[in-house]
Amino acid sequence: TRCDLRIEASATLDSATMEYRYYYRVINRSTSTRDLVAFALMPAEAVDMNLDRPDGWNGFLGCGGRHDAIGWMISGDDHGKNRTDFAIAPGQELSGMGFRSRRPPTRIRWFAQTVPQGGRAQFTWELMSSDIATVFKMPLQGTIVGPGSTHE
Repeated sequence: TRCDLRIEASATLDSATMEYRYYYRVINRSTSTRDLVAFALMPAEAVDMNLDRPDGWNGFLGCGGRHDAIGWMISGDDHGKNRTDFAIAPGQELSGMGFRSRRPPTRIRWFAQTVPQGGRAQFTWELMSSDIATVFKMPLQGTIVGPGSTHE
């Protein structure tokens, strides 16, 4: 199987609050054969728990005992849809992920988790509760613009 992702980020300073707005978009290119089910950033610090998130996805702060992780994972909804119904298939994009931070832009790591397309596969890591070593071993990771952390 193959996964071909493109990750985009933006950071904008709000001069009134002196906080940065960070937004992320993950494109699961049509050449992929896997569905995107989770996306995380580390080390990173948000101002508060009010993470912007797409429908059917939950945002989280913290993972495996670390407080400098920010991420999103499919969660389902209240209308009877299964959480895998919200997986990002090849040719689709995940947008609407964002947060505020007082930390200026720097390079941080991103991590992504995928499952076989259309499958009901076991997730390698469950965000917030996973052993952080599992996240670091994910084959889909790289660097991108983000807020950094005081815990680096």
